[in-house]
Amino acid sequence: MSIRLRMSRAIYGHPHEAAGYGYVNVPKAACTSIHAAIALHHGTTFSPSPQTCSVKRIVSLRHLHWFSVVRHPCDRLVSLWADYLTPPYPTASLAVNPDLAYFVDWPFEAFVRAIVDREPGQANAHYMPQTDLLYYLDTPLTDQLLHFETLAVEWEGLRERCGVPALPHLRPSEHQPWQGMYSPDLLALVARRYAADFEQFGYKVEL
Repeated sequence: MSIRLRMSRAIYGHPHEAAGYGYVNVPKAACTSIHAAIALHHGTTFSPSPQTCSVKRIVSLRHLHWFSVVRHPCDRLVSLWADYLTPPYPTASLAVNPDLAYFVDWPFEAFVRAIVDREPGQANAHYMPQTDLLYYLDTPLTDQLLHFETLAVEWEGLRERCGVPALPHLRPSEHQPWQGMYSPDLLALVARRYAADFEQFGYKVEL
């Protein structure tokens, strides 16, 4: 596994020291709903823009119970494309992600072919491999990984452990099942680019 995080690099982390847990944000894996639940637990106003937290700070707070949510790499790309690059466009989100705005109205296959060829340092967090967001020097930044596909069940276990509120369902996906968006050739490209995600998180490379 090739992990590229630097100690100084800012990722989207949300420590809740008073409650004893922290959340590492993976874009397009229920992050808006999770930030809303954490804001409720904090007693603060919900903001859809997560705060940044350096890897160094996360490592310094290893006494907290850090968790995150992962998603099938193919489904995550379809959700990104449908949510950001097709009408109606999230204008505010695209304003702070100009590299995503570049792909507005691109066909899905053209978008995927373009991003899989990008160098790691050019990858936006929304399509960066999830392993690159969740590991430092091959060491996980989290203590617990939940899966988007079974999040409703797994979240209940997190509630029992950490006392987080019930998870709201914000910005639900309205796109077709991801399998219908891929040809075998396109699937092979994604499987190669996100090989570490498939292997580390137990997802199958199949339609």
